[in-house]
Amino acid sequence: MKLKFIIVCLFSFGSFCLLGQTELQVVTKTIENEIKFKDNYSIHITGEKAEIEFVKTDENVIRFTVLLIAKNPDLNQAKVDIEKHEFVVDRVGKTVYLRNFVSLKSGEEKPESNLKVEYLIYAPISCNISLENKFCTTIVNGFENEIEVNSSLSNLNIKDHSGTLQIEDFLGEINIENGAGNYEIDAKRSAIKLKNIKGEFKIESKYGEIEIEGDPSLYNINIKGSGSEVKYIESINGKVHSENLSGELQLGENQK
Repeated sequence: MKLKFIIVCLFSFGSFCLLGQTELQVVTKTIENEIKFKDNYSIHITGEKAEIEFVKTDENVIRFTVLLIAKNPDLNQAKVDIEKHEFVVDRVGKTVYLRNFVSLKSGEEKPESNLKVEYLIYAPISCNISLENKFCTTIVNGFENEIEVNSSLSNLNIKDHSGTLQIEDFLGEINIENGAGNYEIDAKRSAIKLKNIKGEFKIESKYGEIEIEGDPSLYNINIKGSGSEVKYIESINGKVHSENLSGELQLGENQK
């Protein structure tokens, strides 16, 4: 598997704070790769301080562009710090692993720059997705697959999805629109928003917020809550229901 490393691009832009006029210098490094897709292939990302976007493609390939970014008022410091920001890609069996992390040699100091990474991934709609995220924003749009997410302090946005979904989340935001299938969400102090959904949903929420909007005849939702605010809107008549849940709530076709 070959990686294509694009020449490091150095540039700066003005970012002025209220107490001074400090020009922020930005250093970027771009990595591109393409892997032939086979049935039951999956992508596993371990990301931190990342923006991740999945885009469906009709091509029989997994293609991605990864942008590593370092920002610092000192251009030389940004150049030094970006070399400490590592990206690794590997394939084991039918799983493609992508990971970004800070790597320090013995005696090296931690980066002084603000580091982040942007992933743009094109994959067939049946490609399965697994995420381990911290301080990340993720967009998944238009896939028919299995998605597994373990995240904290992150935003997850899923739209026009069908298949299975398993999420474990802490202090995050979860937005699902036009989702259909079997979904399980275990969240602590998280905000969950479901809109125009179909299928079976199991949700466990501790000290979180849940908002549901859709046609109750199209879904079954079982919620186990502890100190969680639940709001559900019936799209067919606009009725709004809300309650503070410490216990179990059944919504949808099997609602009692």
